[in-house]
Amino acid sequence: MNKIKLSILSVVLFGATLLQAQESNTLYFLENSPMRHYINPAFEPLSKMYLSLPVIGYTTATVGNNSLTMSNLVYQKDGKTMTFLHPDGYGMDEFLRHIRPQMSVNIDTRINLLSFGFSIKDRGYFHLNINERMVGDAGIPKGLMEFALGGGMQDINGGINSYDLQQLQARVSAYTEFAFGYSHQFNQHWSFGVTLKFLYGTAYANMTQNDLHLDASADEWALRGNGYMQIAAPLKNYPASIAIEDLKTGFELPSLNGYADIMELIKPNGLGGAIDLGITYKPIKMLQISAAVTDLGFIRWNKGQQYNYDVNGVYDGVGEFDYGEYVDETGQFDSNRLMDTVTTRLTNVYSTALQQTDIKKGFNNMLSPTLNVGVDANFWGNRVGVGVYSRTKFVGGSALEELIFGAAFRPFHWLQLAASYSLFNGKSGNIGAALGIVTYEGIGLTLTADYIPLYYAHYDKIPLPYKTSTINIGLGLNIVIGHNRDKDKDGVRDAFDLCPDTPRGMKVNDKGCPIDEQQHVENRK
Repeated sequence: MNKIKLSILSVVLFGATLLQAQESNTLYFLENSPMRHYINPAFEPLSKMYLSLPVIGYTTATVGNNSLTMSNLVYQKDGKTMTFLHPDGYGMDEFLRHIRPQMSVNIDTRINLLSFGFSIKDRGYFHLNINERMVGDAGIPKGLMEFALGGGMQDINGGINSYDLQQLQARVSAYTEFAFGYSHQFNQHWSFGVTLKFLYGTAYANMTQNDLHLDASADEWALRGNGYMQIAAPLKNYPASIAIEDLKTGFELPSLNGYADIMELIKPNGLGGAIDLGITYKPIKMLQISAAVTDLGFIRWNKGQQYNYDVNGVYDGVGEFDYGEYVDETGQFDSNRLMDTVTTRLTNVYSTALQQTDIKKGFNNMLSPTLNVGVDANFWGNRVGVGVYSRTKFVGGSALEELIFGAAFRPFHWLQLAASYSLFNGKSGNIGAALGIVTYEGIGLTLTADYIPLYYAHYDKIPLPYKTSTINIGLGLNIVIGHNRDKDKDGVRDAFDLCPDTPRGMKVNDKGCPIDEQQHVENRK
């Protein structure tokens, strides 16, 4: 039974989070990456022009959750590797202590289809990006985890166990993003950026509870509440062909017969828009403060339907189990037979629980905006940089926060290295790293990896990341033309440098000229 529970939890916590993704945190510290403007549209690429290659132009993928690491499930004690359910382990109470009231899982994948950007001297930088996105989130209330670990199978409190499951929710959407961006550096102190996005919706699914409460014992579950499901999918003759009863009993997807059916799949099920806004400020040449909000918008799913439902009834529980009945003739515990029994009983409840009340056509869904704030300082002719970066993603009524410390090393204008460490993620067991290679005329390569696991445990000979709850990798390959260089390495880019040949190490003002030549600069104006 312990292995069964561990398997279920592993699927919920880590299998589902395979879908989560976001921009790389370490990318923030990589100045020469053309894709850095996804974090803050005010960040202007150093290359005068870039063109991405399809798919590998910029693609990121992340795995993670906001509550647990594998060390909470599998750990080593007295030289043995065991689960939290092991009789000699730390136990369920210690495991549940690490779970937040609502454990969050998120999706935010980006596959680049086409991107290019170019600068016009004194007029700013322009971008065009086409990306395929998959965005979503899921909320798992702590009460559901407590229920799964015993509340529905035994009277752990000596009677009926009550659970508030209102925060149980899940949603996912797939859409194509057409983005048009512009940034402008007004002077050596201020820059501003904006990106306007047109969203072409492909598919969407959502389950939300207005109210859901469960009173459970081993033999009886009393479930009451109400909520809704929202579905928009590229199916022929949809939405009239699907209802709650179809979702409970199953339905067959329509077959594709010819060109007309294929075209039906690519028709938009929803349209929407979003905006990114960003700003940077340099009070002194070595210090930069930045702030941005991204993905502020919504999609209107005109072809979708909302199914409202009620749940109010008493159902048979899964009962108490005599585990001895599931031991085979060799003395081995037959977990498959037990799982079949549990599944049959759960399916019986599920098939009778939902009662559809009404259907509404069309609905809106808001995107999950992200607030990015950073402060970084650069030294030794911009060769070394250090900073701190905060990312807050707003998912429904929750805010997922991260605080990242990072450093960058830029030995040449074409080579940059960066490293990061997340304060709130990974339980002190991970780092991030990034590599940026941008030649003056040629190829721009960006490689990023956040939350690199430093510790591993082995369970049934399978290596598992031990102290990290998230893993992120990113790849970008672009054709770049030109480079906004700082030839004299005084911290002032050549485009704004009134004295581009200042001797190395000499102190300069914000115009790039020696401080004792201030009057000379004023006369040149």
